[in-house]
Amino acid sequence: MQILLAVLALLPASALEQPNTAKSVVETIIERVRHLDDKATHSDSAHIIEGLVDFKTLATNALGNRASSASGAQKHEIEELLRKIITKTIYPEAPKFFRDVKIDFTAEENAADLRAHVTSVITKAEKRSTVEYWLAKEASGYRVVDLAIEGERWVENVHDQFDEIIGKKGVAGLIAKMNKRLNELDSKPARKN
Repeated sequence: MQILLAVLALLPASALEQPNTAKSVVETIIERVRHLDDKATHSDSAHIIEGLVDFKTLATNALGNRASSASGAQKHEIEELLRKIITKTIYPEAPKFFRDVKIDFTAEENAADLRAHVTSVITKAEKRSTVEYWLAKEASGYRVVDLAIEGERWVENVHDQFDEIIGKKGVAGLIAKMNKRLNELDSKPARKN
């Protein structure tokens, strides 16, 4: 028992506080995003955020009907590339963006199929944007499976891009394009605060 207590004492508080509603998942992600530029907590924050986003479902939904033309290994590679591209695109700028915003949650709807829809209004200076999140409930809790900014759904946007690339160059062409984009992100100079 003492060993268990010692291990729990070493865990960050956030690891012990698993969000249990769709809204609390979104709030946790936003709170962690605000601190991604803190070197001391970056790894912990990134790990928590990535645990609350279902990248496998995001990738599968983005592939849509084209998923049947990808092997299991290709689907896994696309999922990992998508995760890396999303995090390397969003993480550098998100803390600055979320630092000076007001977020009002206007709705949380739970459907019978274990899905939830959370709507928020983000105000930065005088600009207001509606951001919606779709989450799926799993054994471990809710995880984000899509989002929309001002009605533009992320999965639909990525699906259209994936569909066009696979139609022209096949799944291997999509993977090559994703690797190229990841290499571009990796070669960008680090952002200075």
